[in-house]
Amino acid sequence: MIWFSSYTSFISHYADIASRYKLEEFSVGTELAGVSDDRGRWLKVIQAVRDRYRGTLVYAANFNEYSHVFFWGALDLIGIDAHWSLSQHPTANAAKLEQAWRPIRARLAAFAAEHHRRILFTEAGYTSARGTTTLPYSWTISQTPDQAEQAAAYQALLASFSKQRWWAY
Repeated sequence: MIWFSSYTSFISHYADIASRYKLEEFSVGTELAGVSDDRGRWLKVIQAVRDRYRGTLVYAANFNEYSHVFFWGALDLIGIDAHWSLSQHPTANAAKLEQAWRPIRARLAAFAAEHHRRILFTEAGYTSARGTTTLPYSWTISQTPDQAEQAAAYQALLASFSKQRWWAY
């Protein structure tokens, strides 16, 4: 596929830069769900990067993509852009948000164990707008400021994951 050839050249350039500046971690890609299920081609991309860069490698999968990525074993960490919706309605109730994380945390713990890799949240964020816990990936969810909801969301995330040995923060 022409895309992979072009992408390998592109990412190899940045792997050279990462190596030159001795960066600790490098992502071989971010949210490329349209091609992330092609294990064979990704293994070649990863090898091209490893030929240039000796640090920790990760791929940043979207929260609804990570289970369809089949090359985790070639990387050092599983990267997930953690933008799960935690509630159906806006809330600043951190305990309720922690409860919403429980089934997600259980699935991630099992996934980390299955793949013998720690999971790094390559993205996790909440806007300071009302409704951020319903659609954390939306920058246009609302024009109504809500720093309490934002703070509760971060509090719940950190409380839910900071003590997990499989979570690489």
